[in-house]
Amino acid sequence: MAEMKKQRQREQQDELGVCQIRNQCSQTLGSGFVVKDLQITRRSLPSPYCLVSGDKVFPKDDINGYYLYFRNLDSNELETVKLEDVAASVAAKSTIMTRNSGLVVIPIEPSKKSDKKQSIFKYRPFKAASVGDTTGEVFQCHFVDDGPGQDSFLVKGLKLKRSPEYQLHEPPDPPYTTYENVTRRGDRKPYGAVILKHSDGEFMAAGALTFTDDECRKISPVFFPLPEDTRE
Repeated sequence: MAEMKKQRQREQQDELGVCQIRNQCSQTLGSGFVVKDLQITRRSLPSPYCLVSGDKVFPKDDINGYYLYFRNLDSNELETVKLEDVAASVAAKSTIMTRNSGLVVIPIEPSKKSDKKQSIFKYRPFKAASVGDTTGEVFQCHFVDDGPGQDSFLVKGLKLKRSPEYQLHEPPDPPYTTYENVTRRGDRKPYGAVILKHSDGEFMAAGALTFTDDECRKISPVFFPLPEDTRE
């Protein structure tokens, strides 16, 4: 039974690894996901675990009042994690997050309130996949969509292609190229959505979704490894 459950967790990791990020008023701010062994910059050592999201979800360098909600495999109840309880102690004492190309990366670790056996560290984290030229490659992009009540949410998966600009596909609609296109249906929160690559039967995080800062707000994915932060 235990092995069968692990197999199902692997098969559904594309949804189980995506989290809904809320504030203390239970307002949904965006999407996020956990990655293990992510090298934030070329000069840094890989971090054992990181929460990745968009900088629009975290407009300030402050994690107070943020909560992560994950779907469960065999239950309708959500797994809830207070971000302060898992933020790495080193990060909590200095700069708590790295901002890079529209993304936010927050090191996390087990703590007294969240041990290493908790699902956020056990089976939800994605391995990071390095991506080169993305022309012609098809990825999956997963983000949250608010459900009918506060105790539920949906995980929406769309195909991401580049031809020549990046597009999200949801047939029978025409390809989406902007934030307005993506959010036309439901109550979708695509900032910080995980971009997945399926390799050898495993879902790997290839990057995260963001949008340009101009009026068009075009789809602008950021792939791993993250580019160097030019502000340094």
